[in-house]
Order: sequence, then structure tokens, then C-alpha cells
Amino acid sequence: MKWNLEDKNEHVYSRVGLVDNNAVSFTVPKGWIISSVEDLKGNSTSSDKRTVRGLAITGKTIVIRFTKAPVPTSSPSPSPTPASSPSPTASPTPTTTPTPVVTPTPSPTPTLTPAPTPPAPGLEAIFAIGSLLAVAYFVLRGRR
Repeated sequence: MKWNLEDKNEHVYSRVGLVDNNAVSFTVPKGWIISSVEDLKGNSTSSDKRTVRGLAITGKTIVIRFTKAPVPTSSPSPSPTPASSPSPTASPTPTTTPTPVVTPTPSPTPTLTPAPTPPAPGLEAIFAIGSLLAVAYFVLRGRR
């Protein structure tokens, strides 16, 4: 495919008339990267941002915008500077200054109180079933 890329920073590629789930693959020319993709289902862009793949959506126009790839700027390598030899200098005599001693004040540690344990689950259910059985027993016994 021959591209007529004038001196612009952005170009748009659009494609219409594709049927649902038609595979679409698009690669931009060297020196350009994909900046956005519209209406391409499940699209994935390559790590160098030059190729996109996906599936078409019926009735939608696929729009792919691409821009000029950033030009890597090479920073000049630092030139080594000659190391200067240190000249002997008189060292000052140290004076001793007392260092203050900080004693931490103990903070009271909070005591944890255990939460009350709830009654065993299902205890109410056992009483309810036992009560129903007792009532049923007395009702059936009274019929005889």
C-alpha cells in the first residue's frame, strides 16, 4: 500500500462495509504509531504500536488514527573530566559537643477485652423442632 503522507502530525484510516467478525489487520508505515482505534471489536495493538488486529462490527466504520512516532533524542555522552589531586589542607581541630539523651516516655498499652461469644448456632432450631414433636405427640395421643 502506497501512503501519501504529507507533512502532517496525524492521519486517519477508515474502512466501511465489513461484516460482523471479519478479521481486520492494519499496519502503519515506518515512522508512525497507532494513537487510537474506534469500532474494532477485541482489538489488540502490537508492542511497537504499529500494528492493530481485531474483528469488524457490522455497520460500523473502523477508524484508526496514527501519528508520527516520537523521535528518540540522543543525549550527548558526558565527557570525562580529569580528576584533580587533592591538596593537603590543615584539618580543623574537632570540638566535642555534648549530645542530648532522649528518653522515651512509655505509653500505656491498651488491654483487649474479649468479645462475648454468641450462643451455639442452631440451638433455637433444636428447641423449635422438639416443641413441634411434643405438640404432635400430644395431638395424636389425644385422638386415641
